[in-house]
Order: sequence, then structure tokens, then C-alpha cells
Amino acid sequence: IDTNMVGRPSLYRSEAIKHCGFDSFFDGVGDEDTDLSMRMEIAGFRQGIGTGLTKRQQTPEFTEIVKKFIKHGKGDAQIIYKYPHKVGRIMFHLAIRYPFIRGWSAIMRGDGVYLPFYFMYGWIRFFTMLPEYIKLRITKPKHGAYPEKVKDD
Repeated sequence: IDTNMVGRPSLYRSEAIKHCGFDSFFDGVGDEDTDLSMRMEIAGFRQGIGTGLTKRQQTPEFTEIVKKFIKHGKGDAQIIYKYPHKVGRIMFHLAIRYPFIRGWSAIMRGDGVYLPFYFMYGWIRFFTMLPEYIKLRITKPKHGAYPEKVKDD
């Protein structure tokens, strides 16, 4: 299935990575894969979703899970700082899609026990992203020169 957004785990062609590289602006925060997908789309590289399954071992520690959500919220702020036209989609994703749409889907498939996860994942990221974005707007840090052109949604 073709897509314009690939998360992890992912397989990349070496020429795509060599062409797009990584932006050090995202060093130490989440969403570096989101930035890479956006730059790959702009550069014209095809992205897709396969049918393979992977197992991911998550930490059972609640505090570590929350730290991960906060890290991704900071990355979300950096994405909308670098790609301001994405602010609406990211805010919808965090405030609506995760807590309500994915939460409802979990209930419908009989996994309602995961509803608190979806609310926390979306809203912790959302409420971390807001002050981080304001901080970025005030400090105006530099990020990589790529992309030279950003597509509108």
C-alpha cells in the first residue's frame, strides 16, 4: 500500500537515505522518522506499508512509557516548527485520532483495556508539544536546509 508516512520499523533503500539524510534538529527527540518520511516524499521516493509483522518489546515501567510520550511530543513540536503547514494534521492526530478514533477502534475490537493508553499517548504528546513549540518559536533554532520545497496537504 502506498503511503506518504512511514514509521518504524522500516526498510529504506540506501539511495533514499543518502539523498535525504537525517536532520540533526531532531537529535534526541522523537519524530525523526516523520521528518525523514516528509523529506522522502518531497524528494519523490516511493513509500509503502507492507504486510510483515514485527514484535516490539515495550518497557513495563509506567514512568518510562510517559518519558517516551513526552519525547515524541517534543518531536511533534519540532515537526510543526519545521513544517508549519502540518500543524492542523498533527494537532488532530494527537488530540482526536489517538484518544478517540483509535481508542474507539480498540473498544470495537474487544481491546477496551487499551483505551487509557490511547488517551495518554495522544494527550501527553499534545500537552508536551504546545509549550515546546512556543519555546521553539521564541528561540528560533536552525534546522537542516532540506527540504527546499514543502508540499501542502
